[in-house]
Amino acid sequence: MGRRIRGLLVDAGFTLLEPVRPVAGIYHETAIDLGIPLPRERFETVLHDLWSGQGAALRRHAGHRSSEAIEREGWRRFTRAVAAEFPELAARHEEWLQELFRRFDDPGTWRLVPGVAETLPALRKRVASMAVLSNWHGALHRILEARGIREFFDRVLISSEVGWSKPHPAIFRTALEELDLEPEETVHVGDSVTEDVEGALAVGMRALLIPRRAGGTSPGGPSKAPSGRREPGNGVEALPDFAHLPARLDNGWPPAGQS
Repeated sequence: MGRRIRGLLVDAGFTLLEPVRPVAGIYHETAIDLGIPLPRERFETVLHDLWSGQGAALRRHAGHRSSEAIEREGWRRFTRAVAAEFPELAARHEEWLQELFRRFDDPGTWRLVPGVAETLPALRKRVASMAVLSNWHGALHRILEARGIREFFDRVLISSEVGWSKPHPAIFRTALEELDLEPEETVHVGDSVTEDVEGALAVGMRALLIPRRAGGTSPGGPSKAPSGRREPGNGVEALPDFAHLPARLDNGWPPAGQS
């Protein structure tokens, strides 16, 4: 038995929550519902290709600063670049963007990742403190409430409210301070090697990767990045799914400096 874990931080998008339909399809159908004709296959190709190329640079603040305005403006840059490939969409870009915001801010667009509802009560019994730690904006609060899982968490820490986005150390340190936890007794869980695993390890926390599930509705949306996720490499511990998390916490971790 290794060192007991007292605190658990959990990413939201594609760890706790996923869209009810594929995100690229939501982008496309939103335009169609506005009467903007778009060839679906080409549109989805442009969306994915753009994200894989320059999406992160368009969407994220270079210094990982975050606010409601910064998050919204990042998505404005990204969707404007997508729309530039389609003249009729470009002409109505702002209308399309505002409707995308409305749809992705709607709790009905999101469902729990399979296994989350059954696993959260078991996790709550195993740790002293639990928090959501997510690169999102304020709409996440009502999405968590609507999906019935807010009650399991002592805090919901969102990048737009903290002022920093993962993987910046400040957002992880804020979580530790608010929960009165030490890094070595805290685990962060998420679906991104860069934002979740490397960000947590950089401040001395433990970290676990739960890759986005096969057959899910990834790639992302106006709150999580479409595709382009790095694959886990050496030193990144990954679990098959969220339901394996309680057993992994039971095993604990060796003291810092030991393997």
